[in-house]
Order: sequence, then structure tokens, then C-alpha cells
Amino acid sequence: MSVAQLLSHLGSHEPGICAVVLFYATWCPFSMKMAADYNALGRLFPTIPIIAVEVESQINTFSSNQLRFGTISVPNLLIFQGPRAISRYNQTHIDLQLLTQFMKQHINVDVQTNCSPNVSTCSDFQIMEQDHIGPLPTKLQTDTDWILIFSILFLLYIVFTKVKTVVV
Repeated sequence: MSVAQLLSHLGSHEPGICAVVLFYATWCPFSMKMAADYNALGRLFPTIPIIAVEVESQINTFSSNQLRFGTISVPNLLIFQGPRAISRYNQTHIDLQLLTQFMKQHINVDVQTNCSPNVSTCSDFQIMEQDHIGPLPTKLQTDTDWILIFSILFLLYIVFTKVKTVVV
């Protein structure tokens, strides 16, 4: 989803309706580590809009809205009530159980599972194969960072010319 679509979507909600939004990047290992868990939230909370915004492809519009969303890093998980963020996930450890607890704490909604209340472990709270497929990608993007390579070569050139002038 693009930032413009997100703003339109959040603005169209009735007061009291919540949406969960993840700002992520495919090059970020932390974003990709939590992707399958985030994908599973849609299965457990089918009545809540679960939205993901890839910030790298939205860099121009996203950077102008960073202050509005309070997002300076990825991954960043927020719960919105209408157009206003009401809560931010602020834990270093991310797994499905913690994300579920976070949502239940801030949104008055029950998890929809096929488990009986007497069962202590439920397969619905496990990451399934379909959660690794999508909609949020789970594979870390590994592209060559040409700007970094150019910067290193430039620094090596500067150091080499300085050393050469000192030796001569």
C-alpha cells in the first residue's frame, strides 16, 4: 500500500475503528524477521485491517509524512484509530504471541481461532506455511549497494593520494 492510499484509508474510517499498520523495508533484516508473524495477524484478526507500507518504494511521499506517523526507523508497528496513531509496538523481541498480546491490549477484539478454551497450545498461534508466502514478503532483499561501493573507493583514493604525497 502506498502512503497516499494509507492516508485515504485511515481518513475514511469511522471513529472508533482501528487499523494496524507496519512500516517496513525489504532490505531490513528486522522487518523480514517479523514478516511471517505479521502475516499471521491477518488470519487471527480477520475483522481488523492489517496494513503494510514498504517505505523504500515510497521514499519521497514517506519522508514528507515521517513526522505525521512518528516513523524514523523500520520496522515500525502502529495502531491507528481513524487517522491518529494511538499505540506503537515498542519491544525488541517480536513474535506472534507478543504481537497478539499487543493487539488485544490496545484493541477491544478477540482472536478468532479454531481452538477450544481448554487447550493450552493451539496450532492457530503457530506460524504456518502460508504466512511465509505473503502478503508481506519474508525474503531479505540483497542488492548491491553501489553508492556504498563508490564511497569506499572514493575514500581509498583520498587515503592513497594523501599517503603518496607524504611518502614523496
